[in-house]
Amino acid sequence: MDSIFWSAYTVFHGEAAYWVIGNRHRNEEIAEKQKIMEAIRSSKPNLLKRAFPKMTNVKIQEILSELMMDKKTSWYTFMALCAFYKFKAIVVSGKTMLDFSPEGDSTGTYLFTMTMDGHASVDLTAISEEKELEIRNTHVLLDSNPEKRMKSASTYKMEDLKEMANTLEIVCGEKWKKTELYDAILEKVKGL
Repeated sequence: MDSIFWSAYTVFHGEAAYWVIGNRHRNEEIAEKQKIMEAIRSSKPNLLKRAFPKMTNVKIQEILSELMMDKKTSWYTFMALCAFYKFKAIVVSGKTMLDFSPEGDSTGTYLFTMTMDGHASVDLTAISEEKELEIRNTHVLLDSNPEKRMKSASTYKMEDLKEMANTLEIVCGEKWKKTELYDAILEKVKGL
């Protein structure tokens, strides 16, 4: 099962609606994805461009294709789910986090947890601002660009990289250069 898709589905429709599906998961998934595709295609201006202004037309076409064909939800398609269902998501894995916050109205911010094997789960109660702040203070925020989790090394200050390494519990040498520290962090966060 596609745990990212079903977690987002459950946030919007509720846990009871999820359990009513029974053994018809694939049929419901196809029907739901068709609704999302139709909403993306028919919205003017485009639903995804309103929610995520940097979204390109090429990425939108890839998302539509994935919704139609793929059985696994990518982070780009998760962005579409956030925009369609109108919620913000913080995805936590270990000491790292991703922030998917579409612009516009939202029903709240939900905490998704990813295991190392790629399984997603969600807390169905929107988190408070205090809880969100706590998560932001104790986790390393990765770039929400699904293709590149961190910006280039030159965009970070050495102090920022040291703080990230400390949060991620990376033991670094005293004489490490900026690129060595960056590479160690990048290696640690590449799984999400």
